Amino acid sequence: MNSVKRDISLAKLDESYKNTVAYQYGLFAEKFSYDMLPESVIRFAKTILLDSIGVMIGALDCEGFKYLMESIRSWGGNEEATVLGTGYKTSAGNAALANIFLVHALGYNDLGGGGGHNSDTIPAILAIGEKENVSGKEFLTSMVLSYELGGRFTDAVGGIFGYAPKGFPFDIRGGISIPPCLGRLMGMNAWQIANAIGICASHSIPLGILDTNDEENFHAKNLRMGFVGRDAIEACIMAKQGFTGPMRVVEGDHGYSTTLLSGIDLEKAVDWSGWRIFGSRFKNICADSTTMGMVQTTIKLVTENDIKPEDVEKVLIQSGRRAYGHTSAQCKKYPRNVETCDHSAFYATAVAIKDRKYTINAMDPKNWDDPVVLDLIDRIEAAPTDLIDESGSGGIVDIWTKDGSHYHDMCEEAYGMGVTELTFDEVESKFREMVELRFSKEHTDKLIDMIMNVEKLDSIRDLIDMTVIKA
Repeated sequence: MNSVKRDISLAKLDESYKNTVAYQYGLFAEKFSYDMLPESVIRFAKTILLDSIGVMIGALDCEGFKYLMESIRSWGGNEEATVLGTGYKTSAGNAALANIFLVHALGYNDLGGGGGHNSDTIPAILAIGEKENVSGKEFLTSMVLSYELGGRFTDAVGGIFGYAPKGFPFDIRGGISIPPCLGRLMGMNAWQIANAIGICASHSIPLGILDTNDEENFHAKNLRMGFVGRDAIEACIMAKQGFTGPMRVVEGDHGYSTTLLSGIDLEKAVDWSGWRIFGSRFKNICADSTTMGMVQTTIKLVTENDIKPEDVEKVLIQSGRRAYGHTSAQCKKYPRNVETCDHSAFYATAVAIKDRKYTINAMDPKNWDDPVVLDLIDRIEAAPTDLIDESGSGGIVDIWTKDGSHYHDMCEEAYGMGVTELTFDEVESKFREMVELRFSKEHTDKLIDMIMNVEKLDSIRDLIDMTVIKA
């Protein structure tokens, strides 16, 4: 009789786990298939992939990547997956770590859909896709899934700005959203995926200090999702073997909803209506979204009025209160690394005045010591304004020149960041800007064609091989 009571009690406990966010995400992943994707979703996902691979290749010269690769080489690991651009093969977890660094390093990747910079999740999916030798169609399905789950969990928290007041970056969602995308490629069932979520989400918790208002940024900023992605791979490998984790990691005692992210709307987390991926926006400027409006407006002013650096007496830049707080602190005024460049309103405005554009060349360390840039930075003042939405990307710019002239302009929202969207041709042009620095136009054409037809590939390895720069 006692064993019967025990069995009934445990059966009820197991049944209760099926009501958790972790299990429902696992079940959704298990049932999710390419056939469920509308053509518009497929096309948009491939455009995101194009943008993401472009920024990864564009970031290969970043200082932090060099140091990271030295570490990865020293760690060794089975040759399961490739670090993009390099051809270097290592464990799937290490490859994901390196490639996540690359996709985020320039601050040039997508934003919004999926709950943040969701292209940061793509490298982990690529790594497992390569390890498991999945088709392009299966890879793309898991990539879309990452946007759908990440977006829903972020909706439940209150949007992409719902994490920061609690002290965490939006990358904390990765412990919940990445394991299902990997698990379906590994042939895992809903129960195993739910355990993988419990393992990963309970251990992989990046802190907000990696990208906050009053701190300088460092190389580690680009690994906010990096270690989460690597841990997600390890968690799935463990769960597939039978290792267990707390499936009530979201709603349970001392889980996310009662500690880290109190106030989660659990119903929104599992609202399966609509497609969250369409919330993604592409950048046409290599800068944090909060500085984009200021940079675009500055470029317009200096170009239309032929304002040269030596003409400038002083500059006033105004932005929404969050943007001001995020990019105008003294510790970010004079960048000494790429990670701070794209989060410094002073530096971005100075380079925009000097170059009348803002591309990946703005990340060149030579600019950090350029006397023209330093002089302009000292002439720039920043202030918050209520004329721009608190969390918006718009900006107001006033430039006074030494001849007594005053030039003024504003944009309420940066181009590409909201109602306006970059066209496919603009995304392709951005891709070429970075990739043709490494490859011939002919190779770039082939790479674009392969990405935009990725669903036709028998193996995702073919695409990864196309990104390798030959000696």
